[in-house]
Amino acid sequence: MLVRMTPEQVLQGWPTVRKQIAKALPPQLVISGEAMSNVLYSILMERSQIWVYFREDNLNKPLSMVLTAINIDEIVSTRSLILYAMVALENLVDEDYRTGLNTLHKFAESVKCEHIVAYCDDENAALFIRRGATKLSNLLRV
Repeated sequence: MLVRMTPEQVLQGWPTVRKQIAKALPPQLVISGEAMSNVLYSILMERSQIWVYFREDNLNKPLSMVLTAINIDEIVSTRSLILYAMVALENLVDEDYRTGLNTLHKFAESVKCEHIVAYCDDENAALFIRRGATKLSNLLRV
């Protein structure tokens, strides 16, 4: 099950959350102390969300962590839920992905997002595509 952490829980567990999320931030970012402070501030102000995935049979062992944010595209007036950073702490199976994505789809719908999009490297992109995602474009740093 994918569970959204409260800002208080994130603050309490920030050293662990910070370490895991820093590993998975989009490659176009420069990871610095200031950048990570901005991530924390965004979570505490509830402009972004941290989610932790557990299996029902072991709620003491987190298997993955996801940082999401709602993006409002002012040009075409759409809202998207961005999977901004995703990190697997353990091996995940297809059912884990289905369960987690189902929760994120429900959340996206509840906050009026039309799409869910993800930043991910080629390896994770291949995993998502194998599970039904569609590759839309390439993101380049120029």
